[in-house]
Amino acid sequence: MRTCIEVEANFKAILLENGYQPTLSKNDQPIMNMSIYHKIEMTHHLSSYQVVLPTWNGDERIWKPFAAWKNGNGNPEWYNAYNQSKHDRQDSFKKANMESLINAVSGLLVVLSSQFGTQDFSPSAISFGISGDEYEYYDLEAAIGGYFRIGFPDDWDEEEKYDFDWSVLKTSSTRFQKFNYNKS
Repeated sequence: MRTCIEVEANFKAILLENGYQPTLSKNDQPIMNMSIYHKIEMTHHLSSYQVVLPTWNGDERIWKPFAAWKNGNGNPEWYNAYNQSKHDRQDSFKKANMESLINAVSGLLVVLSSQFGTQDFSPSAISFGISGDEYEYYDLEAAIGGYFRIGFPDDWDEEEKYDFDWSVLKTSSTRFQKFNYNKS
């Protein structure tokens, strides 16, 4: 449950930081739920991310926690399990299982990686290491924290890409482009 709360908090932050104006309920509370968070798929391609747990021996090797969003197939099943067990523990608690947990943690990793790449912003000691493709034992890239592996999307259309020219950006008062999620 804690992982899903963190996923929701990140989705909410992405939307609100980009000026999203949520619809209000009859109690004047902002309506923020997975149907709204799904808007982020169009800008982040969350359904195209892959996560590998390097030492996992289960049947599933590659996790795609937002695959349901690829073709508009509703909410991710792990999120449904969280929501159902939160509201009906008596009958739905069995859905809070290891598969749902791994998908939820993978989902959080995908959301964080879509925002921060592989930068974990943690303090670390200076160390010496050897890296490079020839030394990689596991598939995909080392993700935030170093344990999981992450596969970033490769399905970006040309018009979705942007140029990063620091010589221009460093003199700009607005370095971050906002996306209008209100239009979508």
